[in-house]
Amino acid sequence: MKKIILSAVFAMVSLFTIAQEKQKEIGINFESLNGFGITYRSGTAKSLWRYNLLSTNVGKSNNNFEQVNAIENSSTNNSTNINLMASFGKEFRKPITKNLEYRYGADIGFSYFQVITKTSSNFSNIETKSNNYSPSINAVLGVNYLINKNISFGVEILPSVRYSFGNNESTNDGEKIGETNNESWSIGLNNDFARLSLIYRF
Repeated sequence: MKKIILSAVFAMVSLFTIAQEKQKEIGINFESLNGFGITYRSGTAKSLWRYNLLSTNVGKSNNNFEQVNAIENSSTNNSTNINLMASFGKEFRKPITKNLEYRYGADIGFSYFQVITKTSSNFSNIETKSNNYSPSINAVLGVNYLINKNISFGVEILPSVRYSFGNNESTNDGEKIGETNNESWSIGLNNDFARLSLIYRF
């Protein structure tokens, strides 16, 4: 009977110790002044699953032009764009100093970019729509600076292999007047794959 009780107590202590090692994080990612998103991480102090959702370059612009000469003409140009990125992966951590951690791992990512431009004049109503899709595999290399036990500041770079494909379509008054398709491969680093983060741990 004593052995059973001792075994049960040992199992409960073990489970409590494991539970104490669990760590969750939520925070904000920044890639530029126009690129921001949220991140959620869950696991232990040494190994976490990472989930990122980032929105960049969401905006709209309007331009009006009026020409007065032999032929009166006015035109309006409206443009909207959106760029969304999401990724999922795993990261591992090793302490460098008391307040500094080394991070490494990998993500699977996907981004979507769309631009819609509408130009209306006395003679035509042209709409051009561009869609681009980019799946990627990203390495994760970075560091965390621990401001205190709950808040950290992170810097990471994400060397990537990316495949991009999409199409551009133009219409005039709803009738298609042109379409092109595009695809490309890229390997390495660019401005989209340097990221800052401010994290709360709980």
